Amino acid sequence: MEFFDVFQNSKKEVNLKKYGINKILFLNSNVVLYKDFINNIKNKGGNDLDNYLINIGKIVQEYLKI
Repeated sequence: MEFFDVFQNSKKEVNLKKYGINKILFLNSNVVLYKDFINNIKNKGGNDLDNYLINIGKIVQEYLKI
């Protein structure tokens, strides 16, 4: 979960300075981040899509409070 903020912020570049490495890591375009994940779910559709997306949002918010 250390890199969850990278996933959630949907940024394709990661500054590794806080891990003691003076580099910026650029993620491949194939890496699925939060916005991509949500868009994939929306594109698939489904009966209870809105509830599912709301629950995902709640879980993310709960994690970020920690």
